[in-house]
Order: sequence, then C-alpha cells, then structure tokens
Amino acid sequence: MLRKTSLVLLLLSLSAPVGCSSATATDDPDATRITKTCGKTRCDALRAKDSQACSRCLSACSDSAASCNPGSACSISCGRPTECTEDDRAECVSTGFEVTLPETKSEALEKACLSSLARNARCGTDTTQTAEHCAVWARTERPERATAYDCAAALPCNATAADASACAIPPTDFGARLCAALDAKCGPSCSNEVRAALDMHGGWLRDSVMHAAMECTQQPSCSEAKACFEAWASAARL
Repeated sequence: MLRKTSLVLLLLSLSAPVGCSSATATDDPDATRITKTCGKTRCDALRAKDSQACSRCLSACSDSAASCNPGSACSISCGRPTECTEDDRAECVSTGFEVTLPETKSEALEKACLSSLARNARCGTDTTQTAEHCAVWARTERPERATAYDCAAALPCNATAADASACAIPPTDFGARLCAALDAKCGPSCSNEVRAALDMHGGWLRDSVMHAAMECTQQPSCSEAKACFEAWASAARL
C-alpha cells in the first residue's frame, strides 16, 4: 500500500524543445550527472528534408498516371543531397538531456522494495511499479528508506489507510523550492499536483539527486530548464 505519485505523468505541460550546452558535470560516482546532448544537427535536418521531398515525389508519381517515370519525374527531388557546410554540421537544432544516476546502489533498499511489490501483487493493489523501479530507486533513494518498504511489505492485505500511514515518509519542501526556481525562470510552471509530488519525493531522494534537479533550473532558457527537469524525472522513475 506504499504508493508514490508518478511525477512523469504530471509533467506533460512542461514539455518543450531545447538548445545546446552542458548542465551538470562531476567526477563524483555518487553524484547525479545531467549532460546536454545533440540529437540532430542542422545538416541532419537538411538531409531529412531532402528525404521527405524525394518520398513525396515518388508517392505522387506512384499515385498518378501509369506513364509517370519516377527516374525522370523525381530526378531533382531525389537527386544529390544538400551539401552541408561545417557550420551546418556543428549547429544543433534538436537536443536532449542524458541523465547518469549515482553508481552506489543500496542492495537492502532494492530487496525491501521488491518485497513491497510482492506484497502488492499478492493483495492485488498498486501494480504499476515494477522491479525496474526498485533497481533505479536503489540508486536514487536514501538507503535508510528501506525500512519504509519493509513496513509496507509487512502490511496485511486488509490494511487500512491509517495502517499504511505508519509507513509514510513526511513530505519536504523540495517541490516548493524547485517550483519556485522554475517559476522565477519561466513564470507559473508547476501544478499543485506536481509541487505536492515533488514534496513527497523529497522525503525519499538522495541529496545529490535533488541537487541535479535544482541544477536544471540554472539552464540558460526556460525551455531548456523544463526539458532538463523532465529528463531528470523520467530517469529517476518518478
């Protein structure tokens, strides 16, 4: 009956395209690192337009009279691809964020988390979380939170909400702080649900993981800050 709000499902309103550079860089193996990556250069985009133009021509030729010869009719659209300059190859037009979670894993927390999932499966409740979540949370959550999972695993199937509250971790002000920083950069950004979910997760997450999320708010643009935040939440399986 231990249930954590899915933050990723609440973040759809934060989605936005981003630009290029780096976010968090550190050699600390217990740190959460967020790096900005280039998914598509201007050259890639130009070549994609070439391919689309060729496909449209071939499709139109196929749909037209039988006399249409694609070799001649589409010789220009499907001819040589656009010649890219060095600037085209260097300029990023589509980027994303790559999140590297802490290397240190709490075996005790993962085991307790799996026991909690097994209890939920037996009781037919809260089956949205999987073993993969436990594996990730063993790297992102405070090791001492294993006791909360053990508590949840021991609950009987007929446990009441009051029974389950004994296993709960008090919320923090993490959501209030993170959303205030996002609001300062972007204007109103977090729904009450997102803020409450972050406050709740703050009681579970390691300091380094929360620090990485706060670092996202230091991105140069609003769209980059939001995209960084969404990548962080997805990687941490929140």
